[in-house]
Amino acid sequence: HIYNTGVNAALLKKFPQCNYNKGIFGGLPFSTLCLLLLLPKTARAVYDLELILVAAVGNMKFKADLASPFKLKEVLRGIEKFEKRAVMLLMPDGKANIICQQHAGQLIDVWATLLPSVHFSSYLTKSLCGDKIAFEFEIDRLASPFKVCHDSTIVTWRLGKLEDQPCLHVDKIQEAPAMRTRHSVPVRILTPAEIDDLSCPNLPPPTIGMFTPSVKAMHVAISNTQSLDDQAMLSLSVDREARQPGSISFSISGTSARVDSEWFDLAMPSAVSGVSQSEMEDYSVAVNMLLLKKALSVHSLSPSKSLMLLVKPGNSSPPALILSISAQEKGMEVYLFIPCQECSG
Repeated sequence: HIYNTGVNAALLKKFPQCNYNKGIFGGLPFSTLCLLLLLPKTARAVYDLELILVAAVGNMKFKADLASPFKLKEVLRGIEKFEKRAVMLLMPDGKANIICQQHAGQLIDVWATLLPSVHFSSYLTKSLCGDKIAFEFEIDRLASPFKVCHDSTIVTWRLGKLEDQPCLHVDKIQEAPAMRTRHSVPVRILTPAEIDDLSCPNLPPPTIGMFTPSVKAMHVAISNTQSLDDQAMLSLSVDREARQPGSISFSISGTSARVDSEWFDLAMPSAVSGVSQSEMEDYSVAVNMLLLKKALSVHSLSPSKSLMLLVKPGNSSPPALILSISAQEKGMEVYLFIPCQECSG
């Protein structure tokens, strides 16, 4: 009985020459590996066996030609503001997701989707995990090959190895002067079990949501008042009688001053996640000023549209502040999940 590894004992017998001496099963005899596949699913480590075999028999492949290296560099630099390391989840439909998940409730979670029509001119993934591949990487090291990159530069990504270590090869070809270079970025391949833990954010039904004003203007306002206190109250309100019924306000108090800022006449979506505009209601949360300022730094990506959502806490979940950004000119969609606390004020 084989449990969700994507391989079985027959596959091992078919490829007895596989190099399986790396990783958690280092040095185990071939017969022992066959027996491991017959064990019940009691150890998460069994999932790692697929990755080892995939790399060995050549069933894991990734190759993509980049259509716009300059735009990709801007996206990577924007995400680097939130975290130094990230996970790239490559889907068989051509979408590449860049993910920063903290799982601590104290930092910003990021889920960015690169639109294939903008970023890739060709794209191929192949694996025993439903043709999905995921790897962890340092954002700065992946962005560094694009420091000197022109529109005429041809850039190709390939997943491979360098000195028996997995890496993403970034091949660059430029015409004038004629030159070809290769950057090998070390990566950590995620196991199928870890890939299963990565799931596209399913937005909860919001209490209220509205389209934001200029994200850059909000970033400037937050930056100018950040020194007053670490916490601020952020409110989203709706005026049923106004033509543009939405407003966003935040209030911050210090020992000698209090600042209230408001943006009004904001458009609201007709519906979000099954919640219609008529069902939305005013809601306020307490949010860390540093995290809010950090989230609003995405103005460097020049988003064409952004949507701010507030979600009331559920039975076992805290309140949520979500910033949804669609930057078509950069070929990306981003969700930022910002920790916050319920506020009665």
